[in-house]
Amino acid sequence: MFSIVMCWSTLCAQAKLDGQFFEYTSYYMSNFDVSTGESDVPFFRYRIYSDTYPV
Repeated sequence: MFSIVMCWSTLCAQAKLDGQFFEYTSYYMSNFDVSTGESDVPFFRYRIYSDTYPV
């Protein structure tokens, strides 16, 4: 988990980045379009959140 602290002159906020990369063994060649390089498979799943809102 990464922690990001953003501070300006009168505004301070802390956001957290939590996530993981998916294992490459779970992907199949049928999920890739060779001509465009497009894929419908996500390579990572992260979320950004904060204990106080608005961030």
